[in-house]
Amino acid sequence: MTLFNDLLPSDQVKSHFNFKKISSINISDSSYIAFQPNSDNIAVYFGNSDIEIWNWRNSTIVKKLKIPDNTDGILSSQKLVFSQNGGLLAACHTFSKMSSVVRIWETNNWKIIKDIEDPVPGNGCTATAFSPDGTQMALIGGRRIFEKASTIRVFNTNNWQEIISLSTVPFQPYLVKYSNDGENLLIAGAVRNAVVWQGPGPQPVFGNPQKPDGGYLSVINLEKKEITKIIQLSQVPDVFGALSTGTTSDDIYFAGGTGIEQINIVKGESVVIRKPLTGSIRTSFEYAKDGKFSIDLVSSRDVNWFNIKDENNNKLIYQSKKSMNCAALSPNNKFIATCENNSVSIFEINK
Repeated sequence: MTLFNDLLPSDQVKSHFNFKKISSINISDSSYIAFQPNSDNIAVYFGNSDIEIWNWRNSTIVKKLKIPDNTDGILSSQKLVFSQNGGLLAACHTFSKMSSVVRIWETNNWKIIKDIEDPVPGNGCTATAFSPDGTQMALIGGRRIFEKASTIRVFNTNNWQEIISLSTVPFQPYLVKYSNDGENLLIAGAVRNAVVWQGPGPQPVFGNPQKPDGGYLSVINLEKKEITKIIQLSQVPDVFGALSTGTTSDDIYFAGGTGIEQINIVKGESVVIRKPLTGSIRTSFEYAKDGKFSIDLVSSRDVNWFNIKDENNNKLIYQSKKSMNCAALSPNNKFIATCENNSVSIFEINK
């Protein structure tokens, strides 16, 4: 049994975790990967309009998909998102000529079932997420500071009717996750109050009392359809960060350039639990459902650091400085995928 040896010459830390490479896919340059739940498929995004669905067990391609033409591709960290049962795939992309910002496929036949349009031309989709039961999909829309159009939209996936629409200017959301119990929508973003207000009417404010510039996690109660709590973060989120739910519905983790924060949404508290290198960008972070380990990918200048951490013992299990473009953890927490320029490798986790 190997510990990533055939992938990375790395400093390794002895642990009760072992990782066995079981598959490899030869591809062109990749920038994002996502496991499809309840299947042996993985979605690979190539940095233009191409998405490929691969069966990673036998290294064969299942389907080639495309986002709409005339976009700048997918720019957010939440590029491809599967529903939790694996039945739907959403690709969040920039504003297209047809005004669409998210394309959704049914995975049983890979047919397009919906292109969600944005009524306001802008930066397109920043992030998207499915509710735990798959009945809702949340969308974050990119907005300029003086636009009052809705930045947070929630859709019923049975008929694709919009059921929640909130404008949060001057709070710009970047990342979105549902709580484990599906009762709250958790949004990480930044307040940027305009120095000179250019929009119509009075300048909007965020929070009561008004929140100053900085990073925040907003908690939206889905039954009330409103923001019920605003929690200040120690860093300012952007599109390159990541949100990951914890072992309970009370906790969520935010990973950004200056650290990883554990946020208790009931207490309204945030604590920095890990600090990376100065000047780094964290492009991936996933916390295992059982809380035993986490994976994260950090870019610092010309080096990418891939880390696996034993969370129970606060111990680094594995660290690599080999260049990686992306990493992902399977929904059942049994597999890890990593991608370099021309390959995706799948590892089985043995604990």
